[in-house]
Amino acid sequence: MRIVFIEAVQNFGGSTKSTLELAKRLKNAGHDVLIIDLWGANKPFVQAVERVGLKLEVIKPSNEPQVLTVNSKGKTLVNKLLYIPEYLFYRKKINRVLEEYGADVVSVNNLKCLTLLKPNSTYSVDFFARTWFESRKISFLKKVIYRKLVSRFLTVSQATRQAIASGGIASIKDIEVLHSVIDSSSFFSASNKSHVAPHNEPIRLFCCGGFITTKGHHIAVLIADELKKRGVKFKLTIIGMIYVTKSSKKYYEDVIKQIKELGLDSEIEIILNETDVTKYFKEQHVLIHPSASEGLPRVGLEALSFGKPVIANPVGGVTDIVIHNFTGFLCKYDDVKSYADYIECYVKDSELYNRHSEQALSLIEQCYLSKNQEEMINKIYPLISENRSR
Repeated sequence: MRIVFIEAVQNFGGSTKSTLELAKRLKNAGHDVLIIDLWGANKPFVQAVERVGLKLEVIKPSNEPQVLTVNSKGKTLVNKLLYIPEYLFYRKKINRVLEEYGADVVSVNNLKCLTLLKPNSTYSVDFFARTWFESRKISFLKKVIYRKLVSRFLTVSQATRQAIASGGIASIKDIEVLHSVIDSSSFFSASNKSHVAPHNEPIRLFCCGGFITTKGHHIAVLIADELKKRGVKFKLTIIGMIYVTKSSKKYYEDVIKQIKELGLDSEIEIILNETDVTKYFKEQHVLIHPSASEGLPRVGLEALSFGKPVIANPVGGVTDIVIHNFTGFLCKYDDVKSYADYIECYVKDSELYNRHSEQALSLIEQCYLSKNQEEMINKIYPLISENRSR
């Protein structure tokens, strides 16, 4: 089967990495896979595609991605109007590539790429919902576009599947779960099994995600402030990427200012723009994840695969993997005191910490390894060529 992924890569974050891993597994399963990137602007992404041996077609090479949405509504409107000729160019060239390639399936993950496709084409369209779908924020027009162009939705979590179905975007029968996973070989390496309880030492916390407000770095700083007020010994490492948008840079600067104003410079360390964040995980104890929205947090899977419990907001696909009082704790949304309470539970009870660590490893081993995704691939993709009509 010829499968094409259309990407508009601005940042090589967790969801893009997961898609690339899926594409690689599809290739290993015997499918012919092509990656189309609009710009080829993100060099780590381009290098990763080449490293795993996948085909890559760049539509219009550029050193910078096109960012249409900015803080000003007026500028955003102007950007979208100026984008129309570019859009027509992308649409024409992409459909020519798809025709020449003889695509059976085209996978997209956003409206920008979806609307580049022509309705009633010879290929099926999978919309890979990698992020959370808040149906009440999706306009009627967008829902019409989804229904007209998408053959099937693939979601990274059961929670996202239910959100799409309950929002009337697609029928439950047209939604399959294809969640992100951890590579089996790396999981079974001995280095992952370091999950010693924080006994008689500062508890080492980490928060990981790109610098956008919805990832909640500012909440993590407030949690650190609360712990300091309680006299809890801790160290917080914030690992994140500054995205290409101005809003991301400003948010990062706001977080730095917040840390200084609260006098937390010695308690908080920031690690910027690392492509391999997992190399820092072994030395940590607990992931705190005060995110506002998640499809299925890759960082959560990675933390659990190292035996690190997760304390998180109960949003989206987080609840698929953070099972309360089993692999970590679910807090009241953005409730700083709730986070601090659960962190103190681990400080005071090493048996609880070790139990959650073992259960985290067990969940990953049973449900979230590459072997599990390979089973899903075998189930989902052989069927698609048998039913390509919308």
